[in-house]
Amino acid sequence: MYPNSNAELKQRAREAFARNPAVILLASLLAALPGLLQQVMFSRGLVKMQAALLVADITRLTEEQILQYYRLAWPDARIGLVFGLLGILCAFLTVSQWHIALKLLRGEEASARNILDRLPCFGRAILLQLLLILRLAVAALPGIAVLAGALMIPVSAGMTLPVLLIYLGMSLMLVLSVRTALHHALAMCAMADRPELRAREALAASLRLLRSRKGLYLSLMLSFVGWYLVLNIVSLVLPGVLGSTVSMLCSLILSVYMTLSGAAFYEAWRTADAEPVKTAGSGDFTATIR
Repeated sequence: MYPNSNAELKQRAREAFARNPAVILLASLLAALPGLLQQVMFSRGLVKMQAALLVADITRLTEEQILQYYRLAWPDARIGLVFGLLGILCAFLTVSQWHIALKLLRGEEASARNILDRLPCFGRAILLQLLLILRLAVAALPGIAVLAGALMIPVSAGMTLPVLLIYLGMSLMLVLSVRTALHHALAMCAMADRPELRAREALAASLRLLRSRKGLYLSLMLSFVGWYLVLNIVSLVLPGVLGSTVSMLCSLILSVYMTLSGAAFYEAWRTADAEPVKTAGSGDFTATIR
């Protein structure tokens, strides 16, 4: 039985946000900052490269000149890679974000100092992040193998089979990656709730909670698609820097909303699973679901 509907979970998320919006926004900003900076640096490098190619007659470029134009983007790409690695090293900030979300949902006091509460989880949070990346990569392997097989088919055999294999490979990658991501979507939340958990135990805790509830969690996350569409429209309508700034701020608020809703989902099912249940043929509450 589903303890809460999507509307009820999102209502709990809004109530939690209203208790202390500043601290959850700060925690979410710190957790998202490396990724945002990585995106900015990669985009900046791409714009520089495109601008250099636009002012040149590409039909008359030598190989050395083409390489020179691509080198224009490389410094920014390296900086972006550094920020990406920093995002992995700051994985404990993601755990802290979930920690703050759970505190607010439970009606507990939260302050900026609580962001560092999960600092003892630093090493385990990094390992958990790496395990999540590894499992997603492994889940994508069957799709990648099908795509590789499509590329190995000779052109003389026609294009019908390669195109079908490409679609099949992409579908496999999408389905298996989403399935794996859903299984482990609440691993960081589990570590935030129980900081003594090791990385594999956090993955197992998320898997137990979501094994038969992937559809419910996916339904909750898909309920935010409309907000993303509105956000994209706003970013297209507003010009230049203003559009980018508004888009980033709205993205941050939306990510906080989704995190709080995910934490509400975790809390609802964790509480439901911890309730005593009747054993067969007995009128007493003698067993507890773990």
